[in-house]
Amino acid sequence: MKNCRVEGRLVDQSLVGGRQSFAKLKRTMQSLATSQRRMNQETNPRTRTDLLLLAAFCGFLFFYGLGAFGLLGADEPRYAQVAREMLDRSDWITPTLQGKPWLEKPVLYYWQAMLAFRAAGVSDKDARVPAAFDAAMLIAAIYFFSAGFVLAVNSMGR
Repeated sequence: MKNCRVEGRLVDQSLVGGRQSFAKLKRTMQSLATSQRRMNQETNPRTRTDLLLLAAFCGFLFFYGLGAFGLLGADEPRYAQVAREMLDRSDWITPTLQGKPWLEKPVLYYWQAMLAFRAAGVSDKDARVPAAFDAAMLIAAIYFFSAGFVLAVNSMGR
């Protein structure tokens, strides 16, 4: 078996399947390492600014004024009450409304609301924190996916 170092990694030439395939693998790994270095050099200074702007945008848009008015409609107070009852009973499994099982919605929201209620107390504002947090995480996921997609497209064009 003949081994060779490619970009600091030890690669067995027999696993690749011949000299031509090995040379192709070597070129591919070198180009990936080069593009990775280039992406790290190009994105680091800007990434911090982008993340700060994204945090400020989401903080203002989703969290500012959460408690400015009471819970609206029929659903918002009902879901807050279910989370409050789960917290009072310390039951993380079965959502209940007025002591009866309430299985209309998956429990993830209730868990998040219970954590918010436990951290800051039961209030209208804290009932809205899970939705604001989830919206901010969705925006962050879209940003990171889009940034990775743009970097991949730009590196393919070089």
